[in-house]
Amino acid sequence: GSEERERERKKRSRGRLPPGWESDSDDDMDVSKMLRRITGYDPSRYKDEDEDDREMVASFDQIQREEKRSAALGRQYDKEEEERERMRQEEKRARKLARKAK
Repeated sequence: GSEERERERKKRSRGRLPPGWESDSDDDMDVSKMLRRITGYDPSRYKDEDEDDREMVASFDQIQREEKRSAALGRQYDKEEEERERMRQEEKRARKLARKAK
C-alpha cells in the first residue's frame, strides 16, 4: 500500500542531502564550508588565541593535589548547602507555626 511505498521512498533518500544542498559532484562540495555556513562557526575569530593545549602535561602529583583540592571544595560546598537547607526548613517550620498561632 501507500505506507509501504512511503517507507521505500524514505529508505532510498537516507544519506542524501536536503534539497538545495546537492552538489554537481562530490569534488565540488566543501564539507567544512557547508558546516561553517550551517553552524555560523568563524575560525578567524580564534586566530589570535595563543592557547595551545597540546603540550599541557600534568604530573601525577599535580593531578593528585588538584583532586584533593577539588574534593575539599566539594565537601565545603556540600556542608554550606546542607546549612542553607536546614535554615530553609527552620524558616518554613516557623512560618507554619506562625500561621497556626493566628
